[in-house]
Amino acid sequence: MALVQRVGETNVGDSYGAELATGYRWGEPKLKTHVERILTDARAEGNERLQQLAERFLRS
Repeated sequence: MALVQRVGETNVGDSYGAELATGYRWGEPKLKTHVERILTDARAEGNERLQQLAERFLRS
């Protein structure tokens, strides 16, 4: 999902920039299912940064 991935690409975790780029707010409820899938994939791949971001998204 572009929003979570965009934040992960920046060194500072620029969620505002990602929101502008994608048109979605950080923590957007309708994206929850997609981010849960990203979290599952990140765990399976051992991608700790993406896992951290997905977990943060789901908590917001």
